[in-house]
Amino acid sequence: MSLLDDLKKQAQNKNVQATGIDKKTLQKNEHNWHILAPKFHTIYNYYKELAENLNILSPEDRISYQLSKTVTFNNLKKQEFRVAKTDPQSLRVFAFRYDLVGDRDIQVTVNNLPMAEKMRNMLSERGFRFVDKMESQTRIVFTVNPKITVNFEYSADIENCLAVLKIDNFDGAWSQMVRYSPESINEGLLDETAKYILGKPNKFQELSGNRVSEDMREKLRAKLVKDGKIPKDGKIEQKPVDKLESTSIRLKNLFKK
Repeated sequence: MSLLDDLKKQAQNKNVQATGIDKKTLQKNEHNWHILAPKFHTIYNYYKELAENLNILSPEDRISYQLSKTVTFNNLKKQEFRVAKTDPQSLRVFAFRYDLVGDRDIQVTVNNLPMAEKMRNMLSERGFRFVDKMESQTRIVFTVNPKITVNFEYSADIENCLAVLKIDNFDGAWSQMVRYSPESINEGLLDETAKYILGKPNKFQELSGNRVSEDMREKLRAKLVKDGKIPKDGKIEQKPVDKLESTSIRLKNLFKK
């Protein structure tokens, strides 16, 4: 067998192996999407109906948006609720969106050039419309149109069979990523998410794995009491430590090394 024939055979074998791997991956992805698709239809239809009703009701509650530690936009209203698909023919990625809008432009004053550049970047990254004017060599005034889009984007992680929710601009310049298994997606979760969006008491963070529920907290406390880790009243007794004694012990340990 010539060298070219040998290389050709190796290339053919590699292609066969790659095709086999791709076929398995394709079959797995098709199976996972078959599981995720009904859940994504449920989520999409829920938000579509939510948007329609909220646009009719036009909530009047006002919220604040924290751009940075020193800059907060107050008295913003939620409006223009909608659902948008990335691909009109697919439900694998879509987003529930609404705008936070203020009644008038807001002025932000920055007193040094590096902070001004940082402010420009923050405003641009978050999608604010603004103009800035240098009133002196160090004083820069930003006039900001207080309108920002809040984004709850759902995407299908086909490989791991998960629904991924990315939240942007909810009440500040931050993002949050949450992953849900198909079995955890139900109307109860969507209701709690809607309550979270509307600023009503909710269990969104608990259901998203970001906070321990009161029920779970009580169970953990009961177990610690049962195991003798904490007393029944939940208070941990702290014995006073003699400073001289503790210093002496540390010195002894030091000289042992």
